[in-house]
Amino acid sequence: NDRLHGVKEDRSGTYGGDGYEGTRRQGAHITLSNYRVAKDPSITTRPVGLTISLRTAPTFKSLAISPVRDYFRPRNSKIDMKTKTICTQTSIQSDEKNLYDEAATDANHIGPSCVYLKQKQSSVFCIDEEDPAPQWLIEEALARGTEVCKEYETIISELEAKLSRTKEDLEDALKARFIVKEKYKRLLENARTQARRENELLQENIVRICTSVFENFGPRSMDRRNTACYQIKSHRKLNCRQRITNKLRRKLRTAMTKSNKLKRKLAMTRKKLRSKSEEYESISKCFDQLKQGMEATETNLNNLISENLSLRRKIDDTRDWLEHNVGKQHYTGHFPDACKSRELANLKKKVEEDSATIAQLRNKLVRLESANANKGFLLNSYKAQLTDLTKEKNELLSKVNSLENEIGNTRNSNSQLRAKIEIQCAKKCEETVQLETETIKNKYEETIKFMETKLLATKSQNVEYLNAIKEFLMKVYEQRNDREAQKSNESESGEKETHETICNILNMTPDELSGFINGKNTKNSDNPWIVELNRIVSTNQFSKDLSKFLLRKMTKKTKM
Repeated sequence: NDRLHGVKEDRSGTYGGDGYEGTRRQGAHITLSNYRVAKDPSITTRPVGLTISLRTAPTFKSLAISPVRDYFRPRNSKIDMKTKTICTQTSIQSDEKNLYDEAATDANHIGPSCVYLKQKQSSVFCIDEEDPAPQWLIEEALARGTEVCKEYETIISELEAKLSRTKEDLEDALKARFIVKEKYKRLLENARTQARRENELLQENIVRICTSVFENFGPRSMDRRNTACYQIKSHRKLNCRQRITNKLRRKLRTAMTKSNKLKRKLAMTRKKLRSKSEEYESISKCFDQLKQGMEATETNLNNLISENLSLRRKIDDTRDWLEHNVGKQHYTGHFPDACKSRELANLKKKVEEDSATIAQLRNKLVRLESANANKGFLLNSYKAQLTDLTKEKNELLSKVNSLENEIGNTRNSNSQLRAKIEIQCAKKCEETVQLETETIKNKYEETIKFMETKLLATKSQNVEYLNAIKEFLMKVYEQRNDREAQKSNESESGEKETHETICNILNMTPDELSGFINGKNTKNSDNPWIVELNRIVSTNQFSKDLSKFLLRKMTKKTKM
C-alpha cells in the first residue's frame, strides 16, 4: 500500500493569498495514516486523493524546517473545522485522462518559468527516489500540529463549558432574585394593608369605649340620673363608678401600650424592608455589571475561537503547502538557491509573527481564566448573600407571624372586653330601668292618692258649701218672713234700702230679687229661688270671696 502508482502536480491555485504557489497531487495512493484535508470554499484547487508515502516524502534537508512548518500560518485563509473529510483513493486511469486538460488550464494562469518547472517535476516525478525520508519524521512533523490543535480544542471546550455554567448560574440567580423581589413586595403590601386595618379597628374600638364611658359616667349622665331620682345611696354609686372607671382606664392603657408596641414593631419592620430593598437594588446592579462582563467575555471567547479556527486553517494550509514545496524541492534539484533563501526568510518572519500571536492569545486566555475565576468568586459571594437574605426574610416572616398572633390575641381580648362591657351596660340599664319603673309607679300611686284626697276634700267642701248656702237661704227666708211681719211698721223707704242692699250683696236686679222672693216653696219640687241661687253662684260674675264671707257669717250666727 505504500508504493506510488503515479503522481501529478498542479500549481493552478495559491494557498493563503501571500504569493506562494500551492500544488495539487492526483492519483497518489492512500497510506494507513488516513491523512485528513479540510474543505474550504475560498480555495479554488482542493487536494484530491492526497497521500504521503515513503517515496513522495521530503529529504532530511527539507525536513530541517519541520518545527517551523508546524507553526507556519498564512494570513487570509478560512476553513470550517467542523467539515473535515477523509481523502479517498483515486484511480490511475482517471488521473491520466485529466492530466492534459488540467495542464492546459494551468498554462493560462501560470507563467513560462512555472510551466518549465512543472514539466521538469512531472518528468522526474515518476522516477523512483534514491534517498527517501523516513516515515517517523513525517509522522512527528504532522503530529505536532495535531497536538496543538487538540490542545486548543480542549481549551476552547473548557471555556465554553465554563461559559455555559456561568450563564446557567446567572439565569438561576436572576430568577431567584426576581422571585424574592416579588415575594417581598407582596409581603410588604399585605403587611401594610393588615397594619392599616388593625389601626382602623383599634381606633374604632377606642372611640367606642371612650364614647360609652363618657355616656355612662359623664356629667350629663350624672345630671340625668339625678333628675331620674335614683334611690341608691350616693357613696355606693361613687364607689361603683370609680371601680368601673379605673378598670376601663387600665384596659385602655394596656390597649394603647399594645398598639404603640405594634406601631413601633411595624416601623422597625418597614425600616428593615427598606434596607433589604436597597440591598436588593445594589445586588441587581451588580448582576447587571456581571451580565455586561459575561457578554464581554463571550465576545472575547468568540474572537478567540475565530482566531483559533483561523490558526488551524493556516496550520493546515501551511502543512499542505510545505509538503508540496518539500516534494517539489526534493524532485527538482536544479531549483535556484535564491528562492529557497527567500522562502526561508519569509517563513522565519511568519513563524515569529505566529509565535507572537500565540503568546498574545495565551496571555488573553490566562486573563480570561482569571476573570472567570474572579466572577466565580463573585457569584459564590452573591449566592452567600442571597442565602443570608433568605434567612433574614424567614426571620422577618416569623416576626410578622408573631405580630399577627399578638394582634389576634389583642383582638380577642378587645372582643372579650367589649362583650363584658356590653353585658355590664345591659345589666346596669336593666337595673336603672327597673328602678325608674318602681319610682314612677310609686310616684303615680302617690299622685293618685293625693288626687283622691283632693277630690274627697273638694267634695266635702262642695257639700259644706251647699249646706251653708241652704242655711243661708233658710235664714234669708226667715228674715223675709220677719220683714213681712214688720212690713207694716216699716216705711217704704226702708224697704227700698233693704232691697237695694240685698241686690248689691247678691249682685241681682230688683226684678230678679222680687221673683226670687215671691217664688213658692213646694215639698215635692225644689224651690225655684234655690235653683236661681245655684245658677247665680255658678256664674263667673259671682265672686268667691263673697260666698266665703257669707259662709263664715252664717257659721258664726249658727254657733251663736
